[in-house]
Amino acid sequence: MNKITFKNKTFCFTGKFLDLERENAEELVKQRGGLIISERVNKDLDYLVIGSKPSNGWKFGDFGNKINDALYLREEFQKPIFISEDIFLNNISDTEIINTELKPNKILFIRMQCKINEEDILLIKKLENSITEICKTLKFHYTINSYNIAFDNLFDNQKSNEKVSTLSFSIRIMKFIGIESNSDEILFLLLNKLNELNLESLTITVSERQEGSILYAKLYKELNKKLKIK
Repeated sequence: MNKITFKNKTFCFTGKFLDLERENAEELVKQRGGLIISERVNKDLDYLVIGSKPSNGWKFGDFGNKINDALYLREEFQKPIFISEDIFLNNISDTEIINTELKPNKILFIRMQCKINEEDILLIKKLENSITEICKTLKFHYTINSYNIAFDNLFDNQKSNEKVSTLSFSIRIMKFIGIESNSDEILFLLLNKLNELNLESLTITVSERQEGSILYAKLYKELNKKLKIK
């Protein structure tokens, strides 16, 4: 089951989600004409969306009340349909908003780049730990990648003075925020943490993408496929 119908269908969420908070997920359903059942599942439920982060009891066959009740109901009513978090996110990005009274979300997108000597193991570790700590605290989605600067020199027609022992770090951070939210406070906390490291040649690019735009949909799918809360 890969295609979800949202309009006039009922949804319930269970489990822990990797890529968005449950409150945001419920609002995304409402924006597309769906209805939410937040308590116990019943025969009127069409879709049970299950988070990607399993609880400890799952490995022992204990799936919790919602899943167990849904399994019982499916035997008699052939529903609800079980939906994974990945399939839910893909369908969200492919389905237009029809309820304009609800305020859509936007994605805060931050790209950071800096260069560190590959022999400075302590600074590299501090950078990775600082990004991980603040992203967990603020519930960011993020990735940290690095490569030797010699790769960049391949595309430079002029001889570079940078040593090949230099690593270039590329850090990508995303977060769902309300359409009227101010990202200044988030950026303030992030920059304060990074300033403690005294990084050289640090560049930061910040942008916001509103739900309903093409770029929002692309970033939404990227959140689903590539960026995870570590």
